[in-house]
Amino acid sequence: MHDPSAPPPGQVTYVDVDPTTNGNTANAGHIATIIGAIAADVFASEPNATPALVSSDEQSAVVGNAAFSAFFTAPGVPNSPQGVMVIGIAGVAAQAVAEDMGAGVTSAATIGTDVGNAIISYYHFPLTQISCEVAARRQ
Repeated sequence: MHDPSAPPPGQVTYVDVDPTTNGNTANAGHIATIIGAIAADVFASEPNATPALVSSDEQSAVVGNAAFSAFFTAPGVPNSPQGVMVIGIAGVAAQAVAEDMGAGVTSAATIGTDVGNAIISYYHFPLTQISCEVAARRQ
């Protein structure tokens, strides 16, 4: 049965899964900087915390960021492909923070840069792949 909210067969629907663009292509490419800044802020706010705590707080900060609230029905419950992307980004960022701290990194700026680089490294796979699969299943 065809979903009446889906486009007619044979037509393509464009879905911007990047939660930092909000559909504005002029904002494309800023995701690494935005998430890196969140990571640096979390790290700087907890100078004596364990890697596990900072990593967990990093995930919470990304998912709980006000710019992403429209992508969730409740905290941590995505309602869109962008919400799924946010969950994935939060996981990548948390892992990058934990790895940096485990390696002895003590600079918030370095943490931010490394988190941004991790987002770039995993952006097309698996982050956008998972989000695109969610979008395709909705069609």
